[in-house]
Formats: sequence, structure tokens, C-alpha cells
Amino acid sequence: MEKTVRCGTGDLGFARYECLGCEGEPSPRFVYFTCKSRLCHRCGKKYTDDWSDKQQEMIFDVTHCHMVFTIPEDLRKIFYYDRKKLNELSKQVAEVFQFHNYRKGNKRGFRSGIITVIHTFGRDLKFNPHPRISD
Repeated sequence: MEKTVRCGTGDLGFARYECLGCEGEPSPRFVYFTCKSRLCHRCGKKYTDDWSDKQQEMIFDVTHCHMVFTIPEDLRKIFYYDRKKLNELSKQVAEVFQFHNYRKGNKRGFRSGIITVIHTFGRDLKFNPHPRISD
């Protein structure tokens, strides 16, 4: 957390730029380094936006459905102490939706693609894992 608090400040270092060809006294510009953490409100947003842009380039421009699968509060501690279970949960949820979509669309020969994303914290920053599914 300390690193994210210092993100974009001189604490993490900086690059100094100035025009040596300018007349008079050039004023230097400082570009402060970022923490590059996915937990940071600035760097995490950039990471998420870049990932999202990359996904959009790879998928077809077709109608899709967006679903959120949430975990009951009583079960959240299981995933809090063993984060690897979140990956398995994501795979299982995707399989369930693929099976459902296969049975529903098999007559027309449709096959769905599934993208799952695990959100581990809600807006209030409390642990609330919930996969988001797009198919």
C-alpha cells in the first residue's frame, strides 16, 4: 500500500526533460514514475483499460450477454484464504454457462465463447469475489 500511496510522486523517482536548444533559461519538466501496481487507483485503471482493449480486439462484434456471479458471504472466507480456488471457480462457472448455451443453441450450430473476470473487492474495498461473465 505504501508504494501505491507514493505513486506519481518524487518518492519513486522521476525523469527530467528540458530543451537544451531553447533560448533563455529552459524550464525543466519532471515526469514522476508510477508504482505499476494493479491495486493502485491510477495504475490499476490503466492495466484494466489496456486488458479490456486487448480483449475487444480479439472478439467478434456480436451481441453478447454480461452476467455477474456472486459468492454468498458465508463462503467468502474459503476464497479469501485460498485464492487459487477463485481460478477454479471461474473455470467451473464458464463450463456451466458453456454447457447451458450449447444445449440452448445446438439446434442452430452455435458455440459460445466465454470471458470470465474475477473481481475480488467491491467498491467499498471489502473482500467480495464475484466473477463477471460475458458470452
